[in-house]
Amino acid sequence: MSEKQINWCNCGRQYQEYWRIKENVYGLNFDPTAWAFEYRTITCHEEGRVLYITGQCSRCDGFMRSGVPVPTDMKGGDLLAYVYHEMKHYRPYDKYDEEFGIYYTFRRQRCQWYQQQDDLTPEERGKQFLRLFRAEDQAVVKDWLARNPRVEPYAKPRRDRKSTLFQHILETARAAGAITEAEAILDDIYPSECAPAVPEEDTHLTDYRFNLVPDIKISGHRIDLNLCLEGSFDNSFNRKTMIGTLTTLRVDQEACDLMKALGDTLAYYCRKYVNEEIHRYTPRRELEREADQK
Repeated sequence: MSEKQINWCNCGRQYQEYWRIKENVYGLNFDPTAWAFEYRTITCHEEGRVLYITGQCSRCDGFMRSGVPVPTDMKGGDLLAYVYHEMKHYRPYDKYDEEFGIYYTFRRQRCQWYQQQDDLTPEERGKQFLRLFRAEDQAVVKDWLARNPRVEPYAKPRRDRKSTLFQHILETARAAGAITEAEAILDDIYPSECAPAVPEEDTHLTDYRFNLVPDIKISGHRIDLNLCLEGSFDNSFNRKTMIGTLTTLRVDQEACDLMKALGDTLAYYCRKYVNEEIHRYTPRRELEREADQK
């Protein structure tokens, strides 16, 4: 599709020459959805290469893109390294809080997409990077990825978020067949793929000195099982936070017993999972000391 055929965003079009106004329009309305790399060759120097984040305007649904130019004097491995680095770090219009893994933004959807990008494994990022290139160039890119494996720094592991811990607990318990009976009466699970966590609240977990405490709330027509972390789970002063809720619309005695047993089971699998992934939950200062001793 040519640029003339694209349904471009027209919001603030009359101010295109004023880059600050254009930046404000993007900051308020840009919802990213994908990456694109505009280039002709990766083997020679070239002008005009740009790595884009593409998406749409939240007001008019028109096409938007925000790009970072690639230096003209790059080719081959240097070019690929530069594009890979920018794909990992280019997050326009929002301020990143590295400590908690969240973005301060006007657009919740953009924050969620940025967090998804940040949480990719090296393997997932490699596959995404490969898709930036045309089929005839992918063999070269695959070879470069194989010769330049991405290894997470020991003191900066990829952290779980509250929502990912919640999902890991459920998946682990489900795989063990430990919650089959209770799941049969559930009517809602939050967060989930259909109802994701609020991104600005879905912070990284950077400490293991916590317990998962089930908290059951019974109302006239439902039972909510709230899973709360109590203790030290990040660098904030908060000592309690909720990571998920499981709900049944049954309120009989059997349902109460099943939900209580479900809470105890998930607390067990939470501790089991965190112990198995203890490196990802170890505070950064401890990891830095361990790294210095190696």
